[in-house]
Amino acid sequence: MTSQLLISVHLSTYFLEMNKYLVQLHLLIIVLAFTGLLGDLISVDAFQLVWYRTFFGAAGLLIYLILIRKSIQLKAKNLWVYLGIGITIGLHWFCFFHSIQISTISVGVGCLASTTLFTSILDPLICRKKIHLHEVFISILIIIGLYTIFQFETSYTEGILYAAASAFFAALFTVLNKQYVDESDHKTVITFYEILGACATLSIIQAFRGEYEMYQFALSADDWIYLLILGLVCTSWAFLINIKLLARLSAFVIVLSYNLEPIYGILIGALMGEAMTNGFYIGATIILASVFIYPILHKRLNKLS
Repeated sequence: MTSQLLISVHLSTYFLEMNKYLVQLHLLIIVLAFTGLLGDLISVDAFQLVWYRTFFGAAGLLIYLILIRKSIQLKAKNLWVYLGIGITIGLHWFCFFHSIQISTISVGVGCLASTTLFTSILDPLICRKKIHLHEVFISILIIIGLYTIFQFETSYTEGILYAAASAFFAALFTVLNKQYVDESDHKTVITFYEILGACATLSIIQAFRGEYEMYQFALSADDWIYLLILGLVCTSWAFLINIKLLARLSAFVIVLSYNLEPIYGILIGALMGEAMTNGFYIGATIILASVFIYPILHKRLNKLS
């Protein structure tokens, strides 16, 4: 009886712990979905917005690393790799926010779900893997979804193209991370250098653009608040929580849950009063359904093989 009670207590504690981490995961996804809303509310253009995001994001992570007394020293080879990978995340954020600013939140987050399509193409090319038929099937479904959106949302063509480019760079960032990140390095240190790489790249580009003063700080109080939330909460905090959750939850649960981000984003857009055509929602539903089907197919085919 005592042993059964102990087992019951242990199981209850385990499920409470898992529920706590699942709640944190969904809170994280909702926070990330709100980045689209913040991008719509901030008055600066997408290029400046991403510079501020990466600046505050890198600063927040550096302060955290100093507080936990973690060295940021890396091998020179790894350092340049992580800074280089950071370029892709900077381009991803720029295309994403520019898409939202010239179209709608729903278009930006809806088309971002096509990251799965680009991952299925880039992963075999960069990692030299064979292409799987179920990934080709999912890719075709996503193409159908994107085509449907293009057919009905002709006024947002440029926004859709930028959103698709954002998905491409997000996929490239993921694949490069998987291929080149050294597991012996601390994940927070890696993330710090990747975000720093994005910030440095944007700063260099701006030095050649010379269209406006990048480092102007004459922003409205609202812009400062939104940018700080975007940089410290949606970037520094989000990356730290993601690293923590990777150690507690299975990769399948995390990947499947992250697919909810576009759904949350579209719901936020709807609450903001965005009116999209039925064709957009049909196309977005096809894309999201394919994203949810993918891990299920992948898991079942792995069991059969």
